[in-house]
Amino acid sequence: AVDLYDLFADATLLRTWQNHLMAISECRDLLELRLSRKGESTAECKEQVDVWERRFESMAGLQALYDQLSHLKNQYAWTYISEMESELDGMKGELDVLETQLKMQREKLLRIDEKVDEIQEAAELKERELEHERQSWEDKRSRIREIGRQLRRLQADRRREENAYRNLQIAIENGEKHLHQLRNDLLEERRKHTENFEAAGDFESKLESASELLTRESYRLEEITRSEAEVARKVEQLQALQDVARNSIIGLEDILKQNHMQLSELRRTRNDDLARWGPQIADTLSFIRARPGQFRVPPIGPVGALIRVKDEGWCKAIQLAVGMGNLRAFIVNDENDERSLRTISGNRVSIIRANMLLPRYKIPAKQRAPSRLVAILDQLDIENDTVFNALVDHAEIERHVLVKNLEELEQTAYNPSVQNVSCCWLPDGSRAYLRHGSRVFRAPPKNITYLLRRDTSATISAKEGEVREIEEQLTHQQTQYANGQVNLQRCKDQRSNISCTANEVRRNITKLKLEVEQLRIHVESFAGGFDSSEWEQLIAVAETELSLSKEELDAKRRNMIRLAEQVSEMEDNGRVNPEEGYGMSDHPQSRIEEINALWGSVREQTARRNKFESKVKSLESRVRARKTALRVAEEELEIHMAEATKLCEERVGRDQRTSVELSDEIEAINRRLKSERARHDGMNIEAIEAELLKMRAKYAESQHNLRKLQEYQKLIVAGFRSREKSYTEAVREIKRSANMLFGRYLAARGHAGELVFSTSERGREQLEIHVRIGDHRVAVGRDSSGPSNLVQHTTVDMRSLSGGERSFATLCFMLALGEQMDIPFRIMDEFDVFMDEANRSSAIRTMVSVATEISHRQFIFITPLDVPPLKQAGSPSVRIQRLEDPERRGA
Repeated sequence: AVDLYDLFADATLLRTWQNHLMAISECRDLLELRLSRKGESTAECKEQVDVWERRFESMAGLQALYDQLSHLKNQYAWTYISEMESELDGMKGELDVLETQLKMQREKLLRIDEKVDEIQEAAELKERELEHERQSWEDKRSRIREIGRQLRRLQADRRREENAYRNLQIAIENGEKHLHQLRNDLLEERRKHTENFEAAGDFESKLESASELLTRESYRLEEITRSEAEVARKVEQLQALQDVARNSIIGLEDILKQNHMQLSELRRTRNDDLARWGPQIADTLSFIRARPGQFRVPPIGPVGALIRVKDEGWCKAIQLAVGMGNLRAFIVNDENDERSLRTISGNRVSIIRANMLLPRYKIPAKQRAPSRLVAILDQLDIENDTVFNALVDHAEIERHVLVKNLEELEQTAYNPSVQNVSCCWLPDGSRAYLRHGSRVFRAPPKNITYLLRRDTSATISAKEGEVREIEEQLTHQQTQYANGQVNLQRCKDQRSNISCTANEVRRNITKLKLEVEQLRIHVESFAGGFDSSEWEQLIAVAETELSLSKEELDAKRRNMIRLAEQVSEMEDNGRVNPEEGYGMSDHPQSRIEEINALWGSVREQTARRNKFESKVKSLESRVRARKTALRVAEEELEIHMAEATKLCEERVGRDQRTSVELSDEIEAINRRLKSERARHDGMNIEAIEAELLKMRAKYAESQHNLRKLQEYQKLIVAGFRSREKSYTEAVREIKRSANMLFGRYLAARGHAGELVFSTSERGREQLEIHVRIGDHRVAVGRDSSGPSNLVQHTTVDMRSLSGGERSFATLCFMLALGEQMDIPFRIMDEFDVFMDEANRSSAIRTMVSVATEISHRQFIFITPLDVPPLKQAGSPSVRIQRLEDPERRGA
């Protein structure tokens, strides 16, 4: 069963208010306990302060002895420093001698390195040139071999056609001789017969017409033959022009290929950032791009990718001067962005925090290296202002100077009069500077990874322009070649058409000749009684075979012309330019021997360099050992000087006594003071004074904390009383309002009731609902003299009510409770399923009335039953939404 008062207290937040009061009460009790303990500890501190004050007054009498001891300690400290300085001067002299020797050996080693690099670069250049020529020659040889194979096939076809052509010519000559012999034999036979016929006149007129037509066709064939010769000459001219254009295109394609290779190499050098900076940098950049909203200002980096070196010869020196950490670092705006970047990168990258909103620094001349010197700042192109400011702050690029040789380095680095110069750098990464007046020279590290490179944007732009110009020339040449091919093909088609026309005319001429011969034979046959049919058949067969052979000969001639053109074209394609084709075969062995000689020089110089390098390493180890000893001595001197300065700020003059003698005197005074300190547990006056000051500070702090706690207790008590009073008034007001609304909602149905709040024997709050139903009446005051009085019966146990009455009473309680909760939405689900129709109608009217009065809140009632009272109300603020009936399977 639900406890009604718990429900009431939780809904009206009285339970939360009560819990807060209990928490404040517990805090008040704990504070009182802490105040009690704090008072006790303060009293103990006061007692300890009194004890230490008495001990300090007792030790004050030994002050004169302590003053003498202090003077002796000052004298000892500065005497010991003077002795150490004398030793350091001797060590510096020895170090200067070693550094001079080391400098001479390094100069020799540097000259050898330069020579080795020069020879090695020359050898590598020769190898690259030789490899490029080999590759170009191999490509040309492959192309020439392929052209040679095609040319041999065409030449074989041409030879076969020439043999066939010669055989046909021989056959035609034999056929013409045979035909001529047949005609002579026929004429000879016809001469033997002289008889004429009347019908010979008609054949003679036909013979004359056919002869005239044959003459015209012969003239036409001559004209066509001349046109064919002109078109053939034109084809030859166009073919020569096309050969020149094709050779020009091949040359431009080779030049364009070389320029594309150079441009690709330049772009690869510029865009190879991930390979240079490493996978961690690449992963971090990916994280930053994937999570831009995680930063207030997006980080910038890596720093080295945002700068460009004007002169590539200074890349190594600038990289060492700026430092790998700064070059690989990312720049963030504030602490929040730094924390975010460390989280997403796994704390694997360097981070520089800088204000990204600041403009570029303006560095005055008095704060940077002199203008006659070249600073790192002058050799860098930095477009981003934040990167510029970060390098000035963290790398001092305005104070690091670049020099070209050792002489200039010595004049600049070791000259104290040169201001604002932190360090001087040589192109190979060697550096020099002054440290505490001593000259320092550092050799460059080996196997350094080059991260900085010069800006190749201008070179790439120029090369791209050159490539575009060559491509335009190549496109123009290819267009001209294509147009020439179209014209050439058109001329070839014209020549082919003329050849076809000529062949057709030749066939007509052959037919006409055959017709003329037949007519002449008929005329001659009519002229005599000679039967020449057998001769005519032989002549016709011979003429037909001769005509077919001539046609085949003409076809063979055209095919030979076509093959000759293809052979000429292939020979032009396969012809080797003397300026290009014999580059590899002139002196390849001599060039290889030259390269081997260069590499042999490299090995010799490297061996010589290794010998000098071993000498340099030996001297460097000796110099390092001397410098280490000198540095240790200097550090020890600085430590002793700092201790002496603490004892006495002004340097004490050295007397005749040594540090050992002064140490003996100090030890004697310490023995006397030790006996005195034994009386005070081994503590001197400084220690006692320090303990006294410490106890006084502790006592003052304890008093201060005690006063703060007392003030805090007063605030806690006052706040608790104020909250307790407000809680009591709020409980009384909420109970009164809920009881009033509960009775009001019951009265709408003619009922009455109240909410009874009480306290159990165990001090627990209780809530009971008392209801008086309108038609539940009992008789009171009944006697025999008159009728009894009927009054409403008060129901204490809700279970004694009917389902509808109990639901209506519960609804009235929930409405009254809802007014105390002060919530904007109220939802009641199936509140009326157990009510009878009268209680249900009254409940709905009551809820509609309440909801209408409180228009600034929203009520949602869910019921499976019909709602006629709501429909009858017709209020514009009441909306009824009915859901469709569910569809059930099998229904």
